[in-house]
Amino acid sequence: CSSVSINPDIVYREGPEKIPALPISLFKDRNSHLLLTRPIADIEFELRSTGTSGIPSVSRRDSQTVDIVSHVFTSLYRDFFRISTGCGLFLCPSPAEAPEMGMVKALNFLSGLLDERKYIVERYAFRSEEAASILKEWEDRTDRYIVGPPFMVNRFLNYLAQTGSVVALDPKSKIIMLGGWKRFTGE
Repeated sequence: CSSVSINPDIVYREGPEKIPALPISLFKDRNSHLLLTRPIADIEFELRSTGTSGIPSVSRRDSQTVDIVSHVFTSLYRDFFRISTGCGLFLCPSPAEAPEMGMVKALNFLSGLLDERKYIVERYAFRSEEAASILKEWEDRTDRYIVGPPFMVNRFLNYLAQTGSVVALDPKSKIIMLGGWKRFTGE
């Protein structure tokens, strides 16, 4: 696609049925900035996805959208999980290590609701032994949450099975998975 023509008069206030269906490939195109309905100068930040096909997607957000998304994510976590305290073991890079990764940004809103959090992926290396140790350290202190993409949760469970380790979770503890990372399908 060398050029994208979007009607700037079609905006959300007219209703979602007025928003044109756009193929995913347009968001991966080098001209994806042409999809913007606001000037590039209004963009506050960009989110990036690693992309199923290996071609990253870029989503640009203006100030108003960031405000709305911030409220929506925090409200969704509260509504779905009723979380306002506890400790979170994040099986993903930290926001400092991957500040533009969409999944990490989304999980950071959950992190803000917790009393304590640990990130167990550094330079994309997963530290299973440390993850088990942290969960045991938090045992009987508070609710514990294991958070990350499905393939990382699976890697952690495989580590526990292979080492014969047992981590008993509390009744209110949860395993919260977000992110596709489809290139790990089958894991």
